[in-house]
Amino acid sequence: MLTSPAHLGTVNCLRAALVMVVPDGDESRYEKLLDFATRVNERTRQRSMLMRLRGDPVPSDVEVKYGSQLTEDDLPKNLEFGGVTSQFSFQALENQSVAVQIGATTIEVGPYTFLKSDVGLDVFFPNPRHHERYVSLALVGENGKRRYGENWVDFVVFRNSSDGTSSEVLLHGFFDKTDPRAWRFS
Repeated sequence: MLTSPAHLGTVNCLRAALVMVVPDGDESRYEKLLDFATRVNERTRQRSMLMRLRGDPVPSDVEVKYGSQLTEDDLPKNLEFGGVTSQFSFQALENQSVAVQIGATTIEVGPYTFLKSDVGLDVFFPNPRHHERYVSLALVGENGKRRYGENWVDFVVFRNSSDGTSSEVLLHGFFDKTDPRAWRFS
């Protein structure tokens, strides 16, 4: 069980059953990630024969899907959501015990509530449907131009400047991992 992963890098290293989730309608991001996944999958196939000979597990293909395309079979995989926060419905996380709560208009991290449209969020926590897998949220607010680059903590809530050139950290830290299957705000 990982305790303080570098968000995206850790999920990419695990690559076992990874689904990169894009907001519905974000065709540009979808195409970029599909190209990335195709290259990763091809490299994996090229190395898979050697991996099998050594007895190493061969990673599953990296998939790219729109949020509305997620199926029940996808939900226990490593999930990586990336894009504008308000463009996701986060149905995959509804009624699940997770470290952050994302509502129709708000994001809740512990006792703190933020407007979804105003903030970005980088967070990483165990997938509630398969505790050996993870969920990564790499999200920006409506005016966000880029993610915040801090990945040495479990979560960062940030606000981009109006021109997108800088970010203000509003909240960051580590989750309580007393229960390695259900991280909590501490």
